[in-house]
Amino acid sequence: MIKKLSLLFMIALLPFFAWADPFVPDTEHVYNTKDTTPYQRTMEESVDFLTTLGYLPSVPRHDSIKSPDGVAVLDLRCTESELSYTLSWQGEPLLERSVLSMIDNPIYSVVGTETREIDQSWEPVWGQFSTIHDHCRQHTLKLKVSGVRVDLICQVYNDGVGLRFLVPDQEGLAEKQWGCNVQYSAAADFKAYWPAGESTPRGPVRLSELSAGTSRLGGAPVVLDTGRGPWLAILESDLYSASLFGSTRFSIQPGTRVIFTAKMAMGGGHAMILRPAK
Repeated sequence: MIKKLSLLFMIALLPFFAWADPFVPDTEHVYNTKDTTPYQRTMEESVDFLTTLGYLPSVPRHDSIKSPDGVAVLDLRCTESELSYTLSWQGEPLLERSVLSMIDNPIYSVVGTETREIDQSWEPVWGQFSTIHDHCRQHTLKLKVSGVRVDLICQVYNDGVGLRFLVPDQEGLAEKQWGCNVQYSAAADFKAYWPAGESTPRGPVRLSELSAGTSRLGGAPVVLDTGRGPWLAILESDLYSASLFGSTRFSIQPGTRVIFTAKMAMGGGHAMILRPAK
């Protein structure tokens, strides 16, 4: 049995004229709970291009994962007290050091890694596309988090990045207080757009203006105009239904450019989508 605490970020470069679309990129996975999830299929049915498994010095550790075309680069850093990532596209930083965690006051150690390339197609249960081409570099960082075995699975696509925590079934899970906390630290004062229910989406508003006023952005998606070519969309993906799950709400830390989710619902995923503006 695998207990999944999912936080899935997909970073994709998105033309803003797609705002009215449901933000279901080629790499997003949305399935019902009775079917095998696409993320599980990806792991089970993938053809390995490169696999590396090793038991490594604990921390600090730095891993760099590139998309198949080398354009998107995700950098992971793990110290004894912090797990963080950065994101760049075509050599330009989009997200600076952004912390992610799933437990308060964590203590990290790294026990191994796996790297592979996935290149396959699958048919979704429902969604915008009849066939999905799933092509990415996948890197798994095997961790112990305050004594609990946890895998951080990173998938880097040409136009997106997904990250997920997987917690294998083990003793002591019931005693832990879980709650995924995720930061998206913008590299510059990007313009933000976000939904307002059935009303017209709000924006554009500079992150500096937002952080000086209201701290809440509301639900997904949050769309950022980077002014550097790509647009960055942050949204949920790979959603499940269970009593503890709920939709993620985004806020911004006062006086900063850091968007964050606090106590994100376990079992949902996040997507950050990158595509050049047209």
